[in-house]
Amino acid sequence: MQTVELDYVGMSQMDIDTLLQIKPVWAYQPCLYIVRQEVEGNNAYRCGLSGGLQFKDSDRAYGSDKPGSLSGLLSRMSMYLGFWTNGAPKPYGRIYAALRIKAQLVATSDQRLGEDFQGNVINVNQASQTLVRIREKDFHNVLDSRNLRWDKERKNELFVPGRKGVSELIAAMRQVKGEQMFVFTEDGFEEDASYRGGSHRSSTHTIDTFKRETQPRDASAEAKAPTIMIRLTRKGIQDLRDRSPAMLVKLIDIIDAERKQKEEVIRVPTTQINALVNGAPAQTAAAIDDLVEQVIEKRVTRAQTRAQQPVLRRSARIANRR
Repeated sequence: MQTVELDYVGMSQMDIDTLLQIKPVWAYQPCLYIVRQEVEGNNAYRCGLSGGLQFKDSDRAYGSDKPGSLSGLLSRMSMYLGFWTNGAPKPYGRIYAALRIKAQLVATSDQRLGEDFQGNVINVNQASQTLVRIREKDFHNVLDSRNLRWDKERKNELFVPGRKGVSELIAAMRQVKGEQMFVFTEDGFEEDASYRGGSHRSSTHTIDTFKRETQPRDASAEAKAPTIMIRLTRKGIQDLRDRSPAMLVKLIDIIDAERKQKEEVIRVPTTQINALVNGAPAQTAAAIDDLVEQVIEKRVTRAQTRAQQPVLRRSARIANRR
């Protein structure tokens, strides 16, 4: 991208609705910005942040350019446009400069660090703290050092420049560490050639952190009691029919007879489970046959036991009770 040197004393700016029409790719990322609502008598500029909840892998990559799916700077400018268009004539607001910040979770030196079960560094004090929030504080500190705050009693994002105008705010933005800085004109935007990456002296030291990953709840249960689920597909049923038609008939009869009964648990040795999951095709097939035979044999034996028990007449049952 071409970079230019501009005279910021008499510089131009862009309507925020024009920015929302252009939708530059970088504007979907977290950014610091300098904007002003175009209302008569307003001399305060908003020096704030956008994308405060964005961090690595937190946003949808596909469809981000569709209406209603804006993020980063574009999302914040869309919000301002909605607030400022209420009965006001154009232009509603103008943007003067923006500084793109890396989408990253971070911790500062006074915050406690920890690790999740995968060994990722996490911020124990503020797990959702993003880098752009830290850089906004740095930006405001620089502006406060130059006595540009609109109301010293209210710690908001409104600042009023001195005689040099908005160029004083832009000069303060250059002191903040970031990725790219852009300045705006009526027709577009340019990368600021005067930006050198920000001042280390004016920037807060940060440590990259990650979103905490939690261990699946069923992980420990699976480790203690390995289980396996076998589903008979059409191909599986056909294979069983080809190998042992009689076994298939027994299986169907058992399923029909036991359909309304509670599911029973059959303990399977770990060696057999390993053969089912990790074994060669021949070992897996043999293990499946053994398991099916074990299930069928158990149910058939139980059914035969019930069938072999004599059925007593009512008079005999009464006599037994006496």
